[in-house]
Amino acid sequence: MTEAELVSCGPTDKMQAIAFRLCVPTTASRTAYAPSRFDKPLTASAAAILSDHVASSGSSLKDSSPARIDLLVQEGFYYNRADFIRTAIRNQLAAEAEAVRQSVVQHTLELGLRDYSRADLESLKAAGERLHIKVVGLARIAPDVTPEFALATIESITVLGALQASTDLKAALAERIR
Repeated sequence: MTEAELVSCGPTDKMQAIAFRLCVPTTASRTAYAPSRFDKPLTASAAAILSDHVASSGSSLKDSSPARIDLLVQEGFYYNRADFIRTAIRNQLAAEAEAVRQSVVQHTLELGLRDYSRADLESLKAAGERLHIKVVGLARIAPDVTPEFALATIESITVLGALQASTDLKAALAERIR
């Protein structure tokens, strides 16, 4: 069935209603890209379907969702339903990568002895990152780390045990030590 036929047929049953809604373009020139094994650009209506499913926060699909996914598969945007689901998951994980990275940083504790040298802090500063020190045991900050440099690179310190650093450094970081 062509797009013109779908538009002209009118919504008489559930599948036709879905097809009718899918075939009315919102903006003819707007397209989005969905990586799939076919590497085809999505039309605006197909992109709307994809974004609806990727952004969906519900744990179950709507009644019309399997039919809409099947329509995308039938049109060749995806090899099968599993390809659609893999692509949606991959896109969602890519969109949330920064939040996942921050969560890992926030919840990682190092166990035992951890030394922080000036070189360690310089590499973090060069990468534009700030350090969250979380140690269970002994954390040592090298004596050549100045209080100013530590303030520029260390965001927070949580030590369940002992912190070895110069008194000037401890005084400068006092508000960041938890």
